[in-house]
Amino acid sequence: MSQHRLEPAQIGLSELAHHLLDRMVRDRHFSEMRDGYRFAVALALAREADIERPQGARKNIFSTSTLDPDQLLKLAIDTLRPSSDEPAYRIAERLADWGISEMNRHLYDEYGSIESLLVQKV
Repeated sequence: MSQHRLEPAQIGLSELAHHLLDRMVRDRHFSEMRDGYRFAVALALAREADIERPQGARKNIFSTSTLDPDQLLKLAIDTLRPSSDEPAYRIAERLADWGISEMNRHLYDEYGSIESLLVQKV
């Protein structure tokens, strides 16, 4: 479990995912970026997303204590995606990238609503 790994103090996204999440907030799908970030991580966990190591620049946008003050997000990742070597919040970044990409596809490319994510079988 990750309690033995050094967790980062800051957490972020790829530049593309940051842009997409910012757009979702501007379009009022989420009231704050951190709400969208948490939703994206939860979606990726629920879908058992196949996430890859990040490539390219990343942009730190939250302190982990702001994003996950009660560490429930970390607990969910440790429980559902145990890793022997990678900090949970680094995994969260990749889960968030995947989830934001999926939300963008549903909101803007295919269905026009985020509700379509909720009715699909997980």
